[in-house]
Amino acid sequence: MPLETILRVYFFQSWYALSDPMVEEMLYDSEAMRRFAGIERGDDRIPDENTILNFRHLLERHGVTEAIFADVSSAHLADKGITPRSGALVDATIIDAPSSTRKGNDWYFGMVMLPALTRRIIRSSRHGGCGSAKR
Repeated sequence: MPLETILRVYFFQSWYALSDPMVEEMLYDSEAMRRFAGIERGDDRIPDENTILNFRHLLERHGVTEAIFADVSSAHLADKGITPRSGALVDATIIDAPSSTRKGNDWYFGMVMLPALTRRIIRSSRHGGCGSAKR
């Protein structure tokens, strides 16, 4: 595996706070991540989680992680007006789900139940009540 490829993998792992297994999965699932790492789709050079782990531990053992990030940030990214920051990737998969369901005197919103008493408290507070419900 080329050094540049595994370094790029290490960078996006650090920038997005990904675990080793998640990095491997992202390389299979995300065209953008593969392009950043310089890996073609269907290429058998996608590193597995153990390779990623071993490389990360090698860098940490020799104490070069901060120096590498400083060099890349100042020498290459800053010249292009890019300021790297860490973040998190969020799965924004949209699924079909009913907005609410009524069973007896209780309302269900997704998997959470809103009991009738709580519903009365909410209704009371909307109409200027003090938030307490009559039993």
